[in-house]
Formats: sequence, C-alpha cells, structure tokens
Amino acid sequence: MEETKAELEKYKSELEEYKDALLRLRADFENYKRRSARHFEEVGEFAKSELLKRFLPIIDNFERALSYEDNPYAQGMQMIYKQLMDFLQKEGVVRMEVVGKEFDPNLHEAVAWVDSQDKDGIIVEELLAGYTYKGKLLRPAKVKVARKEGDAQSNG
Repeated sequence: MEETKAELEKYKSELEEYKDALLRLRADFENYKRRSARHFEEVGEFAKSELLKRFLPIIDNFERALSYEDNPYAQGMQMIYKQLMDFLQKEGVVRMEVVGKEFDPNLHEAVAWVDSQDKDGIIVEELLAGYTYKGKLLRPAKVKVARKEGDAQSNG
C-alpha cells in the first residue's frame, strides 16, 4: 500500500511536470505566432513602401508637365494627377512641407546653399519633393538652404 502511494505521488509529480511543460510550450507557440504575424506584416509594409517609392518619379514628371502653361492636356493630366495623389494619400504617403522649416539632414538633402542676411539653416526652396510613408521617410526632399552671409559652409 505504501508503495502504491509513493508510485501515485511519483505519477502526480510527473503529471504536474508535463502539465507545466505543455503550458510553457503553448505560451511559446502563441508568442511564435505573434512574432511571425508581426514579421510578415513588417515585410509586407517594407515591400509596399518600396513599390510606392517607385511612384514618386511619376508624380515628379506629372508636376513638371503640369507646370507648362501652354499644355493642351493639362486638365486631363490634372485629373489623373489628383487621382494618383489621392491613392497615395489613402495608402499613407504624405508629401512633406519643407519651405520655411529648419533643415534636418534626416529628412532633407541640401543640394545648394543661398546667402541670407537673417536666416540660417532655414529651407528657402524645394527642388524635389520629399515624402513619408506612415510616418517613416520614403524619400528625402532636395532643398536649398539659407546660410548667413560669410558662413564658412561649402556650397552644394
């Protein structure tokens, strides 16, 4: 009888170990599923951002074409341009507003410096629009930046 109780306690102890192991395994598997889902979402977002980035030169060319005053196709092109911009905005692409803002090398690419008597480090002209995608930089803006006359920074 004493032997049976000892054996029963041994089996209860093993059962508790298996139960704990199963619970840990289940928790590990749930964590793995969450990590995998997050990873696939991140990969999908990266692929999407790369695809959306390919649209930016098309937008640039649309804007160049629309800037010509004697363009007989301007009205139709304007409609297509608006559709494209609405599509990109719905996808999370936002054009950065840069003129008058302080230069930030993380967001802007300075391609020229212009002398100024009162401004220093302020963007005075946008040469190529910059865009973000869901709050992350998609393409930096190419800009001209003011510098106080006489500063030793190099041009370009």
